[in-house]
Amino acid sequence: MRHVTVLLVMATVLLSVVPVAAQDRAQEAARRDLVLRARRARDAGNLSEALDLATRAFGMRPSADVRLMIAGVHDSLGHPLEALEQASRCVQEAPDDPSLGRQRDQVARECSELVSTLESMVGRLQVRVPTPVPAGLRVRVAGRDVPSTQLETPFPVRPGRVVVEATADGIVPFHTTVTVTAGRTTPVSLALERVSTHAALSIEGPPPPDAPAPPPPRRGPGAGPWALIALGAVGLASAVVFAVMYDNAVGMRDAACTTRGCLPISISHDQDVTTWSIATNVGLGVGVAGVAAGVIWYLVARPRREAPASRWGARPFVSPLAGGAVLGLQGGL
Repeated sequence: MRHVTVLLVMATVLLSVVPVAAQDRAQEAARRDLVLRARRARDAGNLSEALDLATRAFGMRPSADVRLMIAGVHDSLGHPLEALEQASRCVQEAPDDPSLGRQRDQVARECSELVSTLESMVGRLQVRVPTPVPAGLRVRVAGRDVPSTQLETPFPVRPGRVVVEATADGIVPFHTTVTVTAGRTTPVSLALERVSTHAALSIEGPPPPDAPAPPPPRRGPGAGPWALIALGAVGLASAVVFAVMYDNAVGMRDAACTTRGCLPISISHDQDVTTWSIATNVGLGVGVAGVAAGVIWYLVARPRREAPASRWGARPFVSPLAGGAVLGLQGGL
């Protein structure tokens, strides 16, 4: 009975192992087929198809030789960063890969040669972070997040202009552009600044604008208009006096003349007539001009409420003339 139990157990184990082994063989056969197709596609120049087939084969069972193929296809596609990553892992994995057999040394050597070639095609960037490291620090290089484990350590990037960005809690967003040269390491320091209290308050909204200052009160016309009016009044009064003297001179000149002729003194009286006539006209002109200018000055300069501009657009004006003045309006309707 005991031997029968042992036999049953052994039979059960064999029955369970056989399907697994058969499944592994089928999976391995499918993997070899993918690798063969990937090589054919690579040799035919169908690089995208070759990359897809090799990646699928590697997912079924990782091996250094397939990783080397993936690195080479990435290099041919112009993906130096991806190719360098795969080739570097191949260098680490090839010595301990039992599936390589006698090809182990050759695969390891080819991976090392590819790494050397790719290192001269890419640059390296070293991000220096201030201490202590601010909470929530996030660094992006060329649009990709940089793991915290790679900070302070040179990592490969494409040569050329590279954008470096950094954000953190309570820190002003950092942004800069550096030029990376192939085959060299370019350091960049994160000059992080804390958000000030004043800046934080300004984000909430600007202070309300100050109320506009009231317009200064308009001053009155002062004494100027009245001085002109007084000057005009003096001129008019003088014109009246000169007119009286003019009439007296005319009467005296006419009395010195008869139908038989004029006395010699009439010449003097005639000169007086001319003099008083001119004086009367000048006094009259000065008086009218002074009074008119003073009145207009007062009307224009006196304080008044703001009113909409007149649609007539006419303005008063005074134009002195010899022996008088002209008062009128100018402008358009």
